[in-house]
Amino acid sequence: MPSRSRAPYVLLAAIALALGGWLPCMVAPAPGAANEAAPIRLRDLPAVKQLECDLAREGEHRALEEVRGRARAARAIARGLRRSGARSHRVLLEDGIPVEAILSRLAGAASAVPGHRPDIVPFNVRFNDPSSDGATAGQSEVSVAMAGSFGVAAWNDGQDFITPPAGQGVGYTTDGGATWHDVGLPPLGGTISDWISDPSVAVNEKTGEFWFSSLTQNGPSSGGVAVVRATFPGGVFTWDTPHVAKDLSLRSNLIDKEWVVADSTSGVLYLTYTHFVTSGEDIGFQRSTDGGVTWSTEVHMGVSGRVTSARPVVAGDGTLYLIWREIGTVDADFIRVRRSTDHGVTFGTQHTAATYFDNFGTGAPGFNRNRDVVEPCPAVDRSTGPHRGRMYVVVQESLDYFDDPLSTLGSKSSVENDNFFAGATPFVPGQQLHGTLSSGTPTDLDYFSFSATAGASYIIFCDSIPNPLYTMRIFSGQDTLTRLAFSGDIDATAGGTGLIVWTAPTTGTYYLRLAFVQATGSTAGNYRIETGVAARGSEPGRDQRDVIVRYSDDGGATWSGPRRANDDAALYDDFLPEVGITVEGYPYCAWYDWRDALAHCGGESHVYVTRSLDGGDTWQPNQRVTTASTAWTTAPVNIAPNMGDYIGLYAGGALALGWGDARAGEADVNVWGTTVPVSYDLGCPRDTTVHPNSTLSVPVPVTNHHPLYANTYDYTVTVDRSWPVASPAGSVTVAENGATGTIPVSITIPDTADGTAHACVTVSLAGASRKPCCFAITARGALAAGEPGGTELAIQAVWPNPAARSLAVWLSLPDARPARLELVDVNGRRVASRDVGSLGPGLHVVRFERDLAALPAGVYAVKLTRPDRSITRKVSIVR
Repeated sequence: MPSRSRAPYVLLAAIALALGGWLPCMVAPAPGAANEAAPIRLRDLPAVKQLECDLAREGEHRALEEVRGRARAARAIARGLRRSGARSHRVLLEDGIPVEAILSRLAGAASAVPGHRPDIVPFNVRFNDPSSDGATAGQSEVSVAMAGSFGVAAWNDGQDFITPPAGQGVGYTTDGGATWHDVGLPPLGGTISDWISDPSVAVNEKTGEFWFSSLTQNGPSSGGVAVVRATFPGGVFTWDTPHVAKDLSLRSNLIDKEWVVADSTSGVLYLTYTHFVTSGEDIGFQRSTDGGVTWSTEVHMGVSGRVTSARPVVAGDGTLYLIWREIGTVDADFIRVRRSTDHGVTFGTQHTAATYFDNFGTGAPGFNRNRDVVEPCPAVDRSTGPHRGRMYVVVQESLDYFDDPLSTLGSKSSVENDNFFAGATPFVPGQQLHGTLSSGTPTDLDYFSFSATAGASYIIFCDSIPNPLYTMRIFSGQDTLTRLAFSGDIDATAGGTGLIVWTAPTTGTYYLRLAFVQATGSTAGNYRIETGVAARGSEPGRDQRDVIVRYSDDGGATWSGPRRANDDAALYDDFLPEVGITVEGYPYCAWYDWRDALAHCGGESHVYVTRSLDGGDTWQPNQRVTTASTAWTTAPVNIAPNMGDYIGLYAGGALALGWGDARAGEADVNVWGTTVPVSYDLGCPRDTTVHPNSTLSVPVPVTNHHPLYANTYDYTVTVDRSWPVASPAGSVTVAENGATGTIPVSITIPDTADGTAHACVTVSLAGASRKPCCFAITARGALAAGEPGGTELAIQAVWPNPAARSLAVWLSLPDARPARLELVDVNGRRVASRDVGSLGPGLHVVRFERDLAALPAGVYAVKLTRPDRSITRKVSIVR
């Protein structure tokens, strides 16, 4: 559950701009004295891994308090907004200190990056409607699913802190993601008084049913998880009645990070979550066989303690996998997996999918929560391609910083007055820092400055501060505004320590700041900070975070080595990755990426995507999918985390993405997304008449609709008679973004040929997404005078019949006069149609794909109509 602030937790000050001016990244301060000292290593300090456990629990405890007093918190926020005069986003709050942010310095910060090609970046659209939101009410943490042209997305909604209940937002699309409609909070019912956090959306692609799940508040002191179905009867978005899957007392329990999936092979729904209890954490699992109305008793995976972030995923044969994160005890953490082959009734042995290093102490630049977020994401290939059944897991991984020596260069004490950038105490990474935070007024701030080298990763561990709550941040020296890392202790449950592992994107001056947090029982205290530089070894993570993928072909028992999906230099953060596999059989990864913000010391993000053509072994050049960047530091928002705990990625017949976004022109953080088509069109030659002893050469067009990547299409050409084909098999590469290539079909007609043959061109992409094109070739001598040479009006074939997800109609037209092809139900109502007259004379193939997704099973008619004639053929649609 994301922890949300009680006041507009929105970001920070630039008062030092007036005090210290603009300090470019290339200016370095004078170093302090360096003295030899015995090294300290994080691997030897039990407090480090305890801090990781504490941080994982800290957010949940803070969220629990918010659940217990949500309405009271909303009233307090409203009063606080009035007192602070925060009537617009120009007044920002950081650590409770109201300041005037000098946003004019960042004007144009989200402008186009050199080399940006807007013609191939997918169209971006906002999912939510912010017109009725209060100031700074942010939205983020997106889940999205698609079925043909229909789609549902959900997100966390900060409006809940202003006018509860409004903890979740939901939107839908009926045009394949071109437009989205915000329907607000899902329906309340029964004991549910609010849908509060962690949205998850699932879809059964075979039935077109969607399911929304979320953490819920079920009264003053109880909560849990509930699920509600959404459908599109007649194309109209419709909610069913919500049902509670898990209800428990919040006094000694907490459910977090629930996730729901639908098994299209059986109709069973699966639900996972982390169950926090006083004795530790466990992974909870439930199943529903009646569409989410009733749920089985919670089953624990038997992994009590140090676990979180569970997710289920279902293979094409119905095999169910559960994965989760387990915090280690010394240095590395683990991704665990279990498998069920009987629809969740029993589970096999636990296996380890990944052993990795988690940068748990700080999030990405501008992240407004004092810890990392790790959501290991699974996906299974359900295509008909060569890697069907392969399971993938992606996780963000850091370099191994646990064995690097710290504080080997002596010590450095803060020198007052260091309450501002210009008064910062310079130090050299490797020194031990000392100082005191006081609880007076104004709030005490201690600034340190240091010179960093591009690509070097710096370790900053605050291991001793007895009483006060505090924040610990790194700021860009270029503008003294952009926040690049955030840690510290803002909740008494975390024990006082704080950790930052951060990679410098440019060489120059940066600032480390400790700030006292005024809180009940928080008093003055001394602090000690160990610092050093991390060295990379053989681990896959190169810097602060990389996107690392592994796969398994044996049900999760053994796993491939790590494969890095991001291709940026080892300078920038890569945060909150997701993975999915489209109908092509290609795995795709997407994440927040900071590579385009060099001018702002890595302080702005885009969303990038990549795919693999060889089952995850190598990854194609990364492509940007956002049309504008987000400077998170200056994005006012009352929700924490501002980026969410995950972004949304659905992969099927298209790639659908959703993310939190605060691009220029937006008043706060909103939800944006895009739909990336992965489809292609295959043209089909008309039926034709040829002479014997001739060669028929016909170019067959292939159009690639993918806006980001070129595709290589394999093809075969067959003839049902013994007529030679020049190139019976081959491939053609077609550029991205609507480009068209041609398949060279060349067929030799023997001198003895007579009658009609049928030629078929079959195209596939990576062994999947197969499309056929067939046409007739009639061999005869010269036409007699007056003999008709054109084709007649006819429906030549309907395939497949019965149809489930797509339907192809082969039709012939004698000329280009107006004609319409329709799909009609048993009541004579037209449910889909195409104007086909403009196709001209000849044989054509018309496909119904998205139209079929929302249609119930039954008997329909395919109707070809011209003003003077109509032809019908029956077709069955099955589910």
